[in-house]
Amino acid sequence: MALTTKYEQGKLIVVEDFNMDTHKTIASKAHLLSLVPTDVAKNGGALILDTPLDGNFKKGSWNVHWVDYWDVSEISVYDMLRRNRLVLTRSALEWLNNKYGKLIELKQ
Repeated sequence: MALTTKYEQGKLIVVEDFNMDTHKTIASKAHLLSLVPTDVAKNGGALILDTPLDGNFKKGSWNVHWVDYWDVSEISVYDMLRRNRLVLTRSALEWLNNKYGKLIELKQ
């Protein structure tokens, strides 16, 4: 239900992956801001779900206060609802679909 709500509100973003060549915070922050609206930091932040987690991106996003970067298998509904935007990798969305049934169909 939380995932469907985010989707219907236009607050769900699906990306290919978060693989980064560097673990620098400035690079991770720039990558995030290319995906979400620039005011997301002031409006509830973003929850990013991935599987498996990219080590460089995880290290780089650690200091960005408006971002939570989690493995999709460790997530709760509360975590999904407390952040304004939800950013999923394709693999995270597939994991959720396999666990909870067909939720959202992606266009190829």
